[in-house]
Amino acid sequence: MTKLRCVNCGARFIPAPQVPNQAYCSKDNCQKERRRRWHKSKLQSDPDYKINQSLAQKAWAVRNPDYWKEHRQGRPDYGNSMDPEQDFSDEAPGNPSIKMDSLNPPPTLRKALQNGVFRLKVLVEPDGVKMDSWIVELSSIHAGFKPISRRVKR
Repeated sequence: MTKLRCVNCGARFIPAPQVPNQAYCSKDNCQKERRRRWHKSKLQSDPDYKINQSLAQKAWAVRNPDYWKEHRQGRPDYGNSMDPEQDFSDEAPGNPSIKMDSLNPPPTLRKALQNGVFRLKVLVEPDGVKMDSWIVELSSIHAGFKPISRRVKR
């Protein structure tokens, strides 16, 4: 039997005869990645599937109204993903369980991010976190760049 190379981990494996186009080995992490990619692709290509997933998530939230509150209370470091080497000495310590996107940036950062062209580099795709969230590095390509006009030429 011909061995194939796993798309996820790169290990060689013997494919199951029942799966002619098998691309992933049977390791748990590789199967998890296969299912994650299938789910992401299905959400993008099948509007009915996307609606059903959304309805199922809403129904689960209605059945489990205190889940996230208990989840945060059971993890004192929940939401505190700051790099310990970062220096935030001029800022008052905040609530570590607050969502990062609800923090008010310091005025200098707000001004620096108003205009410009930036590059986002994905550093890590966190495991066990929302599938659509990334940890990124933001670097300026050109500061003070004028926004693209939304006018249409006729």
